[in-house]
Amino acid sequence: MGLPTLEFSDCYLDSPDFRERLKYHEFELDRTNKFIKELIKDGNMLIGALRRQALLNFKKSLSALSLRFFYLVITE
Repeated sequence: MGLPTLEFSDCYLDSPDFRERLKYHEFELDRTNKFIKELIKDGNMLIGALRRQALLNFKKSLSALSLRFFYLVITE
């Protein structure tokens, strides 16, 4: 189901039909706006989770590296 068309010439007449079609468009714009806001919010949450995971992986790598370095220093 598509939205009813809005004709520019109909806005001059300001008929009840035009207002009803306009209402459908406004409702769909509100729905789309809410969807985009949720999408941005979810994307930001995903980016934050990926950053936390990358930081955790980096800490593990540094820890493993420092253990290897410590082992090399002690064994020499």
